[in-house]
Amino acid sequence: MSYLKKLLEERNMTQKELAIRSGVSASSIYKYIRGCNSMTCYTAYNLAMVLGVDLGEFVKGVLNNEWRRIWIL
Repeated sequence: MSYLKKLLEERNMTQKELAIRSGVSASSIYKYIRGCNSMTCYTAYNLAMVLGVDLGEFVKGVLNNEWRRIWIL
């Protein structure tokens, strides 16, 4: 299970709700969960804030649990 999906389930939050709250498209959220997309630091920050997770913890969780990149832009 992806780290992002785990966080959503722990918070009883849907992908659509996360998309609305974070300003990230629902299709991007879906792709992040499936491991099909890399995310920017800005996106990681937005998702972490909405999910109530420390940014460092979020990045560590994403990088440790999935084969994904976080781009520094």
